[in-house]
Amino acid sequence: MNEVDIKELIKNGDIKEGAQKIKVPIPKVNGSAYDGQTYMIPIKYLHYNDQNGRIGTAISEYEAKNGSINEQDFEAYNDAIEKMIVEDDKAKMAILKTDIGKKGQEIPGYVLNDGRVIDGNRRFTACRLLAKESTLERDQYFEAVIIDDLDADRIDDKKILKELELRIQFGRLSREGYDPIDRAIDVYKTVKVDHLMTNAAYGRYANMKSGEVDTKLYEAELVVEFLKYVNADPQNYALAKQMSLDGPLQELVPQYKKYIRESPQKNDILSAVFAKLLQLRTKSADKDFKQEFRPIVKNILLSNLEQGFVSDMTASSDVLVDTLAETPTTNVTDLYKKINSSEEAVSAISAAKTVTDNYVRKAADAADKKRPIKLADDALSKLDNIDRVVFGVLSASEKAKLLNCLTIIGETISDMKQELE
Repeated sequence: MNEVDIKELIKNGDIKEGAQKIKVPIPKVNGSAYDGQTYMIPIKYLHYNDQNGRIGTAISEYEAKNGSINEQDFEAYNDAIEKMIVEDDKAKMAILKTDIGKKGQEIPGYVLNDGRVIDGNRRFTACRLLAKESTLERDQYFEAVIIDDLDADRIDDKKILKELELRIQFGRLSREGYDPIDRAIDVYKTVKVDHLMTNAAYGRYANMKSGEVDTKLYEAELVVEFLKYVNADPQNYALAKQMSLDGPLQELVPQYKKYIRESPQKNDILSAVFAKLLQLRTKSADKDFKQEFRPIVKNILLSNLEQGFVSDMTASSDVLVDTLAETPTTNVTDLYKKINSSEEAVSAISAAKTVTDNYVRKAADAADKKRPIKLADDALSKLDNIDRVVFGVLSASEKAKLLNCLTIIGETISDMKQELE
């Protein structure tokens, strides 16, 4: 990466003060406050932060397709990430670019002394896009506060920067939001991979309850397990985003947390479930496919049907695993192509649908058989709730109506008893 010294550039007059002073939501290491002065930084001095949660996921997608990004090639690195951010949501990016072009950058970002943008990546991207369109022979600026005493390569400073990132996101950026997969992976990398924070600390800075943090961690673990299943790099988190797996995996989290995670049959259970996910995604582009997935989680797992379901899915799952094991899976197009180009895999997908449809029917039949008992229990409970003291104050017509109802109930019960006997 280019050697940049923002403080030196300010000293030399290459970077001028901006018009804003803001309150920085963290103190300096020595406890004093940052002055919050913004500076107008020419974008040629800045680069994206590869440690940002969303950008980290985007980089994993890029590298899966194209190989490692060369961070020493300053412009190529920035161009690659810019393209990913734009393609993530072209419509929103176009709106933001137009807005900044008309009004200027109203919300400043945060930048380290080496030019790393630690907050404001979408605004930085909009500024880069404007620079490419501009006919003015001048620099395009990014307005930001300089956090000049922290280094993203030092572990202790990483923790502080992560705190700043979370405080900013949840203090202001909740309206932009994170993709659910991005958020789960950010929690996972921060807590489990990089060990920058505890669950409690992440929740405190991100304004999340402890249970929410745990749920995101479990979801991220399922993402990693799925990536291993399809023979993808366990860090290619973007593949799960491409397949829109956040909904189904969130559905699976309660069962995964309750017993699958520590079960001796964990791999077998997850293999059966993931085979079903592959069947759904190779045959349907409907993002609401989780409705078809839900009965597997709600009605089959942790029921007396689970063992048979897992056993009957083994053949399909084994074929899919063997098919995908031939070459690494890099992206969703590659994944579907490998499955659809193998007759055995296509047959396995068809068999997976047959098996799951069969077990969903079995679960529905079992629920129907239990329904009369539940309804009878409900009826008995409602009869028990009748306050008999009220009988003494009923009018003659009300008593007659109640007696008629009870007579019909008695006759209905008598008929049912005869059929059961």
